[in-house]
Amino acid sequence: MKRIFLAIDGSDHSQKAIAKASELARLSGGEVRVFHFQDRELTKSGVAVSLETSADARELVDSAIAELQGAGIKVSGETRVGLHGGAAKAIVNEASDFGADLIVMGSRGLSDFQALLVGGVAHKVVHYAHCPVLVVR
Repeated sequence: MKRIFLAIDGSDHSQKAIAKASELARLSGGEVRVFHFQDRELTKSGVAVSLETSADARELVDSAIAELQGAGIKVSGETRVGLHGGAAKAIVNEASDFGADLIVMGSRGLSDFQALLVGGVAHKVVHYAHCPVLVVR
């Protein structure tokens, strides 16, 4: 596992995924790509709004990068903005573009209740990913 794709969202499960990706990268000598999808919802007027600013999203990724760099891991990171419901597709596509050998992500994100209603992002990623997915609890 030389190329580990780490999808984060700031949740407790996401923090555990960072630790697991760090451990795997150290064991394999691999590199990590940190990824965060910034959800936007369309209002009735057709304007896309987000509860999270782009600066907050970047800070989340930068924090994970700093943690992984502190462990001596080669790491890069990025954020993407998209409409609500597009996180799983974005994760799978970005992981594929990165050439990931493994996707690591938390089992539950920040919106647990919504995941119960529409199906979780992790479930969708497991279903559509081109490579193994490690879901961390």
